[in-house]
Amino acid sequence: MLHRLFGPVVITAILAVVPHAAFAYWPPLQDVQLSRSGDRITVRVFDPSRGTWMERTTDTCCGGTISNLGATNGVVAWQRGDKVYCETYDPQRGAWIDSVVDTCCASSGNTNLIVASGVAAWMRADKVHYETYDPALGSWISASTDTCCTTGSNTALANQDGVVTWLRGDTVYYDVYDPARMAWIGGVTNTCCAAGTNSAPVIAGATVTWSRGTTAYIRGYDHDSGSWTNQSTTPFAFAAGFPLAGNPPLYVFFTDMSIGTWSWNWTFGDGASSASRSPAHIFVGSGRFIVTENGAFDLVVTTQTTPLAAPTNLIATYGGATVALSWNGVTGADHYEVARRGTGTIGTPATNAYTDPTVAPNMAYVYEVRAVAADGSMSAYGNADLATTITFIDDPLTPGRRILAVHLTQLRQAVDAVRSAAALPPAAVTDANPAGVPVKALHVQELRTALAEARAAIGLSPASFSNSLVPGQTLIRAVDFIELRSAVK
Repeated sequence: MLHRLFGPVVITAILAVVPHAAFAYWPPLQDVQLSRSGDRITVRVFDPSRGTWMERTTDTCCGGTISNLGATNGVVAWQRGDKVYCETYDPQRGAWIDSVVDTCCASSGNTNLIVASGVAAWMRADKVHYETYDPALGSWISASTDTCCTTGSNTALANQDGVVTWLRGDTVYYDVYDPARMAWIGGVTNTCCAAGTNSAPVIAGATVTWSRGTTAYIRGYDHDSGSWTNQSTTPFAFAAGFPLAGNPPLYVFFTDMSIGTWSWNWTFGDGASSASRSPAHIFVGSGRFIVTENGAFDLVVTTQTTPLAAPTNLIATYGGATVALSWNGVTGADHYEVARRGTGTIGTPATNAYTDPTVAPNMAYVYEVRAVAADGSMSAYGNADLATTITFIDDPLTPGRRILAVHLTQLRQAVDAVRSAAALPPAAVTDANPAGVPVKALHVQELRTALAEARAAIGLSPASFSNSLVPGQTLIRAVDFIELRSAVK
């Protein structure tokens, strides 16, 4: 059956068991690059539908030391002090989506952080915490179980196949995220009446097993009833596809969140197929394509013959607290999607103008806009434009105005902000502290070179300058700084 949930189409079915595993959230883009510099964690992944690296840096400066940092199947997680951080890239939204769980009110510290099959799980004192990302909702779904009323302490935490299980004394706990119900579903078994002690529970095929003395236990999740039973988990197929309409070539991402065991055999209706779990496919031609997975369900992808034109002449202007955007309207557009690189879609205005109120000072932001038709099909993104949220001293500069060290320092800050937006390091400069140093042609040439590299990386046209600089000979004029200020926006 087909359900539309928050944008993507969700496809579900009960499947017969065949010999490969499929469990829980499985993002389409998993080749994540991870780096750390002091308190800052940087993650990046290449998005083929946008043709660019999508990067995010998280500053975890407060409290404790970073530990258990790692990337597993497209999910990045780490802990620091009382907090556990999780991030994943959602190609539907064009953004890294994060979750920060603060367990500060519990005694002792976070332990046993395990990331597997799109699920992060850890323990702290009497509580076990777990969460997964749901692409239909565009958010992390977190839950915790408080076992304070059970004798003993939490041990033997296991996280596999989308199932979390652990042991406390005579009681075994287990939980799974049901994407159709958009909720964690848990169960508890108390074995106090059996001889011996519980062995550590084991997960296989999304089914939990353990023993106590001569008694063997099995618990599996049944999707139809939404409950745990004394049988193996019933296989349940679940996937989201997005977008399902647009202009060719159309990238469509399929994100699997299935429970149970089977293999994958996607056919895309254009002669292509895939055995990947969460494939991405490009529909090159125009038409209507029936996509199937193992023949258990299907969905329709439509590419239109007459594509929407991409918006043109996007202009981003910083106004002291907000960035105002305007562009040429597109015939046939129902509305527009305004995207900010590194953040994703920030607005869907019906007209060809938008104001971004979520900007911070001393930053640079890169914006793009695409048109969306009433049937959900989209144009390509139009030209990118840049807005730098720095308020310059003596703005506007007047011709003949003497150039001061503070003017140079501010321009360096602005250029470095643009380079940061382009995922480039700060520029190397001569006279890092220019106080008391006359502004020279070399200083301006360094800024032009650093800015040209950043604009090219962003996809902006080169800035034009009226003055050819010769270090040691050219006298710096106010117009040289006026042009640079315009080039950093």
